[in-house]
Amino acid sequence: MTKVSILHFNLLETPLKTSILSIPALALATLMALPAAHAAVVTANNPAGDSFTNTSESNQGMAIVGSGWYYNNVRAGANIGIDTDYPRSGNGSVSFTAPHNGKADIEYLPGAILLNGNYVSTTSLGLLSSLTTMSYDWYRDSVSVADNRQHPSLRVLLDADGNLATVGDRGGLVFERVYNNLGMPVDQWVSDTVSDSTFVWNFGLGVGNNFSIDT
Repeated sequence: MTKVSILHFNLLETPLKTSILSIPALALATLMALPAAHAAVVTANNPAGDSFTNTSESNQGMAIVGSGWYYNNVRAGANIGIDTDYPRSGNGSVSFTAPHNGKADIEYLPGAILLNGNYVSTTSLGLLSSLTTMSYDWYRDSVSVADNRQHPSLRVLLDADGNLATVGDRGGLVFERVYNNLGMPVDQWVSDTVSDSTFVWNFGLGVGNNFSIDT
């Protein structure tokens, strides 16, 4: 009875400017293939765009007000926000920059609460067995000096027993192109879809992070 608790996009250790997903009118357009999934428009907190920077030593998060989406797990020195730097299907997108070893997520968190600087989900999106596909768009600028295998990855977090009050059985599935023998285009938008034929790797769920699985 594994349940999906969080859907998010992870940008890890990338000292580059990159953007993910579609943003019409500085609003994040996203589609999740869950029961009753639908495209939704998510507007930036500020009319001119967001720029959230973590200046502390611990990871921090910030809500995109009224949307269910959060800038989350932002490491010191990293910056994330909806802005106009790389327009996609409109006039903006989610954009990320960071120093070496930087990290930030944009996450959809149902029933989120603030805990120790980051947001955590308190309700489930449903059973993993009901999730059929996930898709997203991403862009990597050719000026990036990050490892050429890196791009914004797609991750879904899971709770093995469906009880979000217990945390020892949490984990997730991660999509990265390098493990699917896919190239790493630059200076162009790339659309990726994760389905039952996509290779993903897992972490947690009570089995550690040394098991790769297909889903």
